[in-house]
Amino acid sequence: MSPSRQRETPERVTFVVVAAILLALAGTIGYLWAQPREPAIVTVRLADDVRRAGTQVYVSGEVHNSGDETAEAVQVIAELIVEGDVDASGEQIVDFLSGGETEELVFIFEQVSPGAEPRARVASYTTP
Repeated sequence: MSPSRQRETPERVTFVVVAAILLALAGTIGYLWAQPREPAIVTVRLADDVRRAGTQVYVSGEVHNSGDETAEAVQVIAELIVEGDVDASGEQIVDFLSGGETEELVFIFEQVSPGAEPRARVASYTTP
């Protein structure tokens, strides 16, 4: 058997293996690209407990993106409501929230009325 004939079989095997890997990779990319994608759906949920420490009130919560797309510059506004009026408000911006991700937030308010009820909402976000 000649030396060129000995190299021919391993080269063909290598070519077939590499071609199969590339086809599988291209097929996977095409499949993922063709899947329907849910746009970013960003919500905020406050925790039930409100901590008080001296004159400060700590309100914790979570902002969640239940969509598939990424949300950037997510603006969350929290307010403390007393008898229908806003007693105090605060704002936080989450830089990056990928699909399915949850980020914890804590709002700190100063000198708040004792009966204040917390409320939060997502004011805005951008999509890349």
